Amino acid sequence: MGVHFPLLTTSASLEQLCTRLGRELLLTAAADRSGFLTVTEIRRTDIADLIIVTLHPEIPTYPVHPIQRDEPIAFLIPDDPDMAPEVYALREDFPGVPHLIRPRVAFPGQLCLFDRPYAEYRARLSGQHLVERTLLWLKLTALGTLHGEDQPLEALMHRRAGFLVLPAAMRTGAFQPLDLVSRRDDPNSPFQVIVPREGGTEVALLQVITKTMTHGVIRREPRTLGDLHTLLLTEVGTDLLSVLGRQLRDHYGDVSRYGQRLVILHLRLPKSRTAGEPFSSTEDLAFMMRDTTLSQLGQVLDVWEPDGAGGMGMLLGTVPYPEKCSSVALDTITVLFDTSRQGRAAMSGLPSDDRRFVALGAGALGSQVVTNLVRAGQGTWVVADDDVVLPHNLVRHALFNDIAGWNKAKVLSHDLNRTFQDTQVVGLSGDALKPRPDLQAHLDAADVILDFTASSPVGRRLALSPERGRRASAFLNPTGQDLVLLVESSDRQVRLDHLEHSYLQALVDRDEHTSHYGSVPAHLRYGGGCRDISAQLPQDLLALHAATVSRALRRALAQEAASAVLWRTDDDGAVTVHPLPTGPYVQTQVSGWIVHVDPQVIATARAHRDTALSQSLPVETGGTLVGSIDLDRQHLFVTGLRPPPTDSRHYPAAFERGVEALRSEIEHIEARSAGALTYLGEWHTHPRGFAAQPSRDDQTLLAWLHGIMAPSGFPGVMLIIGEHDERWLVQSPQTEVIHGPE
Repeated sequence: MGVHFPLLTTSASLEQLCTRLGRELLLTAAADRSGFLTVTEIRRTDIADLIIVTLHPEIPTYPVHPIQRDEPIAFLIPDDPDMAPEVYALREDFPGVPHLIRPRVAFPGQLCLFDRPYAEYRARLSGQHLVERTLLWLKLTALGTLHGEDQPLEALMHRRAGFLVLPAAMRTGAFQPLDLVSRRDDPNSPFQVIVPREGGTEVALLQVITKTMTHGVIRREPRTLGDLHTLLLTEVGTDLLSVLGRQLRDHYGDVSRYGQRLVILHLRLPKSRTAGEPFSSTEDLAFMMRDTTLSQLGQVLDVWEPDGAGGMGMLLGTVPYPEKCSSVALDTITVLFDTSRQGRAAMSGLPSDDRRFVALGAGALGSQVVTNLVRAGQGTWVVADDDVVLPHNLVRHALFNDIAGWNKAKVLSHDLNRTFQDTQVVGLSGDALKPRPDLQAHLDAADVILDFTASSPVGRRLALSPERGRRASAFLNPTGQDLVLLVESSDRQVRLDHLEHSYLQALVDRDEHTSHYGSVPAHLRYGGGCRDISAQLPQDLLALHAATVSRALRRALAQEAASAVLWRTDDDGAVTVHPLPTGPYVQTQVSGWIVHVDPQVIATARAHRDTALSQSLPVETGGTLVGSIDLDRQHLFVTGLRPPPTDSRHYPAAFERGVEALRSEIEHIEARSAGALTYLGEWHTHPRGFAAQPSRDDQTLLAWLHGIMAPSGFPGVMLIIGEHDERWLVQSPQTEVIHGPE
């Protein structure tokens, strides 16, 4: 059974690989002692590393899906660091299962491993994590549990780069004439939104409801009407051409009136989780028949033919031929339906000032905070966002209807400028991670930069970028019950990334924050893509959070000191305030890594040392370090440390860290911080009178730690506490320089 990968490649060695993930994947294979991974080929394309392996997943005796114990897998890792790695199942008879994408003809199935944008997990993704995620995907697929019972059913096709917005009343009805307008705000954007508008392009909308289908593999988009007919006949047993033929015959009287209109097919697919069950959801798709009018479609389907007098004559007893329909090209888009006007934002006023604000993110929270502050006349504003408004956004957005398809920031600025004639709010379409020159110029001139993107990568970019403006960030926890506001000090000595890590450590240390990341939020699906998910969060709660941010932000910006606060709202509307740590971090460079340390870490370690030395027999002590790693920028954030496990051994001139309950404690830290914080390395003390100079035993321990962490791509990190100094030691696969500053 072949394992051919249909791309032009050449053989390569480890040294010839161009990507971090590719090299780390081979390190993972070299360090594998469990027998789960065997590398079979190392290859290169013009733009990517290609590593073909055989994975040996854990599968049950009687798997639900026929995953095998030896699965050939291809890891395609693009040279472009902004592009996500792709993982393909190479077995020719690999089963059609949920979370598998058939991208195009002659290509193997692609495993859908992540449900978040690549930028959100890229910094923590290593070769080992990629292998582990793939093994888990195979294991859970074999068990039949990869697609959770609470997850929406899989889409029939991969995400489309466009949406057709229809009135809610058009969920039923076989035929409808419409005037449509296509909106594509940025010519460089692949997304377009098509909405009904008087005076637009005249089309004829045909609706077909298929038989119930069982969700499974995500298919490639059909390119022609014949392809779509074959797909539906194979997957759900619906004879599309016969259904369309009957509809056109039923509406023969409309041909003379609408025959020259272009045709859009609206497809409704009832879906069930397993075969034989009643349908539990419906997927809506639309197919624009390119350059095909209603009259031409009837001729292709052999429903009617020109009568020689400028009209059409109906043909009786004819059967449409799929081969003729291959001439009708299709463009696939997602169907959405208008939402009601209920639940839109109510506004409140705030005091004003004349500072220059730039707001990144004009979504639900950002749009309402900006609206609150502009309504009170506070500041001059630039608002930037790279997303467009879709109907579901309006449930919790400051904007009103009739704007689907326009850039959020631009339409927000238009609305505010129209409401207040003396206001000049500038709206820009821009990516906060890669600002264009116009946005960058405003960022350089800003007094305050507000981050409403709820994106850790954006927060880190703002913390490290050179713009002079003071930064602030506001976001909600996944359930929407908790609101967090982080505001830098006016001199920027306390930065946004340091505040974020102090907030994460507080989640770990304080029992009152157990629920912050402790439950899975309810959500609704608004489109066909796996990421088209919107949280179920009422507008009144979001309006409360927006008012809280608006008031607290004004107070915080009036002070020079940094501010960090978490507000928690209960079901009765009561709000409790939880101040968060705001101390500055200490920053140092070690072996090419930038190490950011909360000073409380050193203070706590010294307190443990003092306790150990105060015993009748003075001894050394130690434990583990907690924090996060940014592999892309080579930054280490040390947020906390843990005391020695109870089975540790303390000696006058040595310390052996135990393991009692250590694994569960690390899992507890990761759960409390939603995976943002984890085990970083080790710390220990030296005896009274000794400096933090690493001993031979310390060097041996660091080498061992490096060997343990290297397959994950993480460096070995150690902290030594001496009599009057401390020493950071870092050793990684990229660098062998060990010692930090004296």
